[in-house]
Amino acid sequence: MIRQWGGMFTLLHSLLTNKLDPVLFRQPYFNTAELANYQIFPLSGLRSLNYSYLIAWPTMAKRRRFKALNSDIASNWLVRNLCRVHIATGILAPLICIFYFASGGYVLFFT
Repeated sequence: MIRQWGGMFTLLHSLLTNKLDPVLFRQPYFNTAELANYQIFPLSGLRSLNYSYLIAWPTMAKRRRFKALNSDIASNWLVRNLCRVHIATGILAPLICIFYFASGGYVLFFT
């Protein structure tokens, strides 16, 4: 499961950043600190998540970060669905980690 998610993340990261960086990775959409920080590995994943959010749910993303974007980003159904899975796992993974740490803490302190 983790290997498939990592492969999907790597594929989407390389695909989306190569296609969307020249258009979107600039000042009206990202502030100067984000432009500097999102170029290196750990935080570049957040840039990919922002792009995935824009492709998966464009109306919601345009209401928040990409307000000045007037045109739609062309993508096919496969990329759109992969972006939706990417966002969903990005939300579910921390929740699962919190559950495991909470249950481990319960076992450690209360049993």
